[in-house]
Amino acid sequence: MAYTPLSTDFKDQILSDVNTQRKYKQTVNEDGTVSLRDMTAYDQEGSTYSAKDIIEEREAINNIYANKVVSLDEASLVTEPGFFCDALVINEINKSLSNKYRYIFSTYLDNEKSTKTSLTLNRIKATGHGRKCILMCWGAMKVTTLTARLSVYVNGKDSCSGITSSTSYVPVFDSNIITLPEGENTIELRLSAQANTATAYIGRYHKLGFIVAEL
Repeated sequence: MAYTPLSTDFKDQILSDVNTQRKYKQTVNEDGTVSLRDMTAYDQEGSTYSAKDIIEEREAINNIYANKVVSLDEASLVTEPGFFCDALVINEINKSLSNKYRYIFSTYLDNEKSTKTSLTLNRIKATGHGRKCILMCWGAMKVTTLTARLSVYVNGKDSCSGITSSTSYVPVFDSNIITLPEGENTIELRLSAQANTATAYIGRYHKLGFIVAEL
């Protein structure tokens, strides 16, 4: 399911110093009504926030809930990125991990590392057996005005990603069914900025990690 980031470039109006308050020109219409024309000088024009923006936001939220994966059986049918997992799926996976081949990694970010445009949090060598596995990235991230992506790469390929653009800590996770090739594989957990932004993240982040578990 393709993910289309919502707009995050809204701006406030900033009045120019030449006027301490807004100014309007009044025009008397032929029907006796009055029309007002904004004559204020602005240093910065503000963004519009209309019904279209509200509809897009609500449709995005509704799509997350309408298309979320709610069971391991559903997860096994996923063939493209962009689907979100319900917490019940994570619970099922945790219960099924006993005595199964798996790799688990988790980390915290400090302030210095969390201001990079792109950051590889960890890289491990995993021995694959050519069997089907579920790959999950998970964590809670916080960004201020930008969008951050948490991704797990297997042998250089982006296999699953979670995205956030919230000013508060938001759970971000995604999963994918993969076949980990036999022999040595490289698994990387990366955090990166979106849309060529200068920095990706500001502040301290909650725990981030990934799990590879044989199904």
